[in-house]
Amino acid sequence: MMRKNEAKFQTIFNQYLRKKRMVGFFELKEAHGNSIPFSAVKEHQLSGLIAASNNGFIWKLSDEDQREKPFDCMYAGQAPGYVVIKFGKVFYIMTAQVFEEERDLSTRKSLTRQRAKELSTCEVTL
Repeated sequence: MMRKNEAKFQTIFNQYLRKKRMVGFFELKEAHGNSIPFSAVKEHQLSGLIAASNNGFIWKLSDEDQREKPFDCMYAGQAPGYVVIKFGKVFYIMTAQVFEEERDLSTRKSLTRQRAKELSTCEVTL
């Protein structure tokens, strides 16, 4: 279940995507302090972002949902996969590949705010 702050960040990020018309696949994380453990992004999330960026993504909407479905399934072609990390009133967007490389090569167990800034393709102040 999504926490209240995470849900608020998701809403803000959705508005940002609509305004910028940014295309891609996104995993959102919120840091509490000046670093976030690399383990906050689970392996299946990272591999899913990378796979979707290489192969696209197909999703079948559940028939179990009581709401009226707008369609049965969707396909999104190849697009970048991103890890988005919010530190306070700023969020940084970096590719999943860059995040994975940093995690694998770093001597640290966490990503600092400063390093996220250096690695990001985009910095957004709220």
